[in-house]
Amino acid sequence: MKNIISILTVLLIANFSCNKVEPLIVSDNPVKTIQDSISVFFKNDTIKFRFVKCPTGLISVAMRKDSFGINRSTIIPSEDTMACYVNVLQIGIDITDKIENYPVTKEVMKMHLDQMQSKTSTLSRFEVKFSDDCYTYQNFERIFNDSVQLYTYSKNDYFNYKIDNYSIIDGSSCGYNSSYFLIELEGSFNGVLYTSPNIINKDSIFVECPKFKTRILHSMNN
Repeated sequence: MKNIISILTVLLIANFSCNKVEPLIVSDNPVKTIQDSISVFFKNDTIKFRFVKCPTGLISVAMRKDSFGINRSTIIPSEDTMACYVNVLQIGIDITDKIENYPVTKEVMKMHLDQMQSKTSTLSRFEVKFSDDCYTYQNFERIFNDSVQLYTYSKNDYFNYKIDNYSIIDGSSCGYNSSYFLIELEGSFNGVLYTSPNIINKDSIFVECPKFKTRILHSMNN
């Protein structure tokens, strides 16, 4: 990590709340209403999560002289008020690339989404995090080293995903300015998630989601 010029603090655009799942929309533009819910099978139980049409997001960026890394993800609330504080689903994308491709415009994002969909990319990952009580599990870890890229990704042969469709939507549909856009993903995933690197006693869980649809907020300025 000694070659990293700067790692900017994670920007929390909004705090996650069980009682408030969507931000106030400040635009009069019509917003498409989608009724889809997301079902995750876990420990012989089915946990349902709500589709958020206008998400706030978790946005972070890390940079050094030759490369950068960004993470964009959405915390998806549970339909069950009680489970909301126990089980949390987070879906996102993580990209590391050469500094010449920063900021990540719609064209650069489309390139990475195409490669994520075809599973040919070494520079980006489809991200799933799932919290069960006090522990958070994830499908990959960042690995920082002295290579050409800022970081690389750990391998997880026991996790599989499929992106059936994706679209890039103007952020103005949800009241955001021109530097924001929404990434809508549809697909499925299943497999093993592992506890985060800072947990001493590593553990794993198996989750399965036969169909999901989610939107992820992206800012070109961060």
